[in-house]
Order: sequence, then C-alpha cells, then structure tokens
Amino acid sequence: MILCCPHCGCNLREPVKDGLGSCSHCSRSFDSNPFHRILAACWYVRRNHVGDVEMLMHHGIDEAEAFIALALAFDADYSHDEILKILAKLGVSKDYVT
Repeated sequence: MILCCPHCGCNLREPVKDGLGSCSHCSRSFDSNPFHRILAACWYVRRNHVGDVEMLMHHGIDEAEAFIALALAFDADYSHDEILKILAKLGVSKDYVT
C-alpha cells in the first residue's frame, strides 16, 4: 500500500494498493513496485513519526517492507537521497509485478 508519494512524501488523495498512481503535489507518476512502496513507507515513517511495525501494517504496508522502512527512516534516520542509494545497492526491484 502506498499512502504518500514516493518522490516528495506528500499524502496521496487515494492510497495506491496496486497499479499506477500520481502525486497532485509534484505531478510525478509511479507504480506500486517494491522500490516505490518502501520509499513511500519511509516518507510515512518520517512525516508521521511512526516507530512501530504494527502501525504501518495497520495501514496496509507489507510487514517486510515496514521493517525495512523503520530500519532506514526511523532507526538509522537516513535522508531520502541516502535511502535511494541504499535501496539501489540492495537491488530492490523497480519492476512492477502483477
């Protein structure tokens, strides 16, 4: 589930569960691939000061992705640019899988 834009972090008008979405703030589009889901979860953690996996899962975020987002954005307090580099190094998929 994507609750906020993976690019700028603004809340989306409608959450994206699967498929394509776009941000009314930055006008960028995205799909619900693992890379974008984790980026959006990291933004959600930072913007809402969430430090609990159960809270993220309550909002429809996958458990594994919630743990990754918390480790990167809450525990390590990495910036968005640092998280982009880390996810790329880890080889997190940017492919949309149906």
